[in-house]
Amino acid sequence: IGARDLLGDADLTATTEELSRLAEVCLEAALRMGEAELRARHGPPLTPGGAEAGLAIIGMGKLGGEELNYSSDIDVLFVYSEDGETTGGLPNVEYFTRLALTVVEALDSVTEEGHAFRVDLRLRPEGRMGPLVRSLESYRTYLIERAETWERQALIKARPCAGDPEVGQRFLDLIRPFVYRPGVDPEIVGQVRAMKWEIDRSLRAKGRERRDVKLGLGGIREIEFLVQALQLLYGSDDPWLRERNTLRAIFRLTERGYLSPALGRRLTAGYTFLRTVEHRLQIVHE
Repeated sequence: IGARDLLGDADLTATTEELSRLAEVCLEAALRMGEAELRARHGPPLTPGGAEAGLAIIGMGKLGGEELNYSSDIDVLFVYSEDGETTGGLPNVEYFTRLALTVVEALDSVTEEGHAFRVDLRLRPEGRMGPLVRSLESYRTYLIERAETWERQALIKARPCAGDPEVGQRFLDLIRPFVYRPGVDPEIVGQVRAMKWEIDRSLRAKGRERRDVKLGLGGIREIEFLVQALQLLYGSDDPWLRERNTLRAIFRLTERGYLSPALGRRLTAGYTFLRTVEHRLQIVHE
């Protein structure tokens, strides 16, 4: 992938999509390894109705947007279909928690050959303090009772990447009305802007606000936040705007007239340039 990128045989979109596919294959392989071991020990997980329960791995962030970079953590959520227990008597929540830990360890552990991917689980409900896995019903309750604005923004990118595709689709159906609420919500722009101000304040304290390609002034995150704010603002009334990939979302926002053609071109060129700079820094310095 890196060779094709550096030789100019693959553009930014192709490179980031290929890196994302690589991560998906690794997630699926790790999941199958873990499942084989746990099933042999505890039997398959079942719902109270006797059906087999399934687990989906939801890609978030750049993995969800099919725009992963060379040094990205892969942001994931683990969601399972329903509570119950395995044929060996282990509660499903415990079974799937062990399975999730196996997946993370397989990808994240450092060996003599390095590691596959760093896995970031902080986007799950309640962050580091929250449970590693949740059932669909548990996610539904959390979204209704406690979810915050930044989680709406993060879930724009949610995409099933491995595991049970039916559970993955049910998760998408569950989060859609939470992310894209009916009508236009004018407060969302101020809320997203406040999150960006907090990032700026943190970088300013470190003296990095003008040198950080990803988070700094005029950087990658500013473009992403602009795009996501417009998606949250208008995506409920215009389903075509519900696009996870940043460059494709800029195109769609421009086509629909939410961005002027000149601004759409400028944002596309700026995002492509900054992401390419980011990739070169990562190739040289990891």
